[in-house]
Amino acid sequence: MPGIIQTGGSNGVFAAGGLFTPEPNKTSAYTAVAGDYVPVDTTSGAVTITLPTAPAAGTNVAVKLVANGGTSNAVTIAAGGADVFNNQGGATTWTLAGLYQGVMLQYLSTPSVWAVFDLPGQLQGAQFQDAFAPKVVTLTDGTTIATNAALGNDFRVTLTGNHTLGAPTNPTDGQRVVYQVSQDATGSRTLAYNAIFDFGTPGTPTLATTASSTAMLRFVYNANATKFYCEGTTQGL
Repeated sequence: MPGIIQTGGSNGVFAAGGLFTPEPNKTSAYTAVAGDYVPVDTTSGAVTITLPTAPAAGTNVAVKLVANGGTSNAVTIAAGGADVFNNQGGATTWTLAGLYQGVMLQYLSTPSVWAVFDLPGQLQGAQFQDAFAPKVVTLTDGTTIATNAALGNDFRVTLTGNHTLGAPTNPTDGQRVVYQVSQDATGSRTLAYNAIFDFGTPGTPTLATTASSTAMLRFVYNANATKFYCEGTTQGL
């Protein structure tokens, strides 16, 4: 039985006349054409791959994050024109954040949608035999602390001033995230929250201010409400 990544003969997806034509690794913005397989290297920075706008029905493009040099730079796949992903009214961008994560996309001319076939869908029902740990993402402290939710689930930051946790970008419905927020060696730093964070009846927590202490904040994202609902906090770690 021929393999789907066979590179010789006439049956592989990369074979002459096959489904995809491999491109060299991309390290900067690139506009794909029909049939491209686009490997992306984000070692030097985030990269945007733009899909063909309103191509012929059945057009295929594949994109894969093949190197990131240990950094957290992501690949953004952008639909062109009025095209969207997966369904009418869907998103206009798709993010690859994990090393070796990839997607195959096929264009449906009616209703101008890129159907996405990606790795997470293949993991449903899978059992992990060893420890599984999400990637730890260290956030940059600042007046407003930014989070790209597509980069992971475990976010950590050390406060150096009285700052605000901004609204995360690229969240997924049902996504659970944890923030580990530490005081610097001075301590007494405060943290405010964007309105997307909902703490319910208990209200917004006040962080312990002891120097070098850590608070853990756990949230789950509800796309219908556009809210990160707090599942609990732990102080003074």
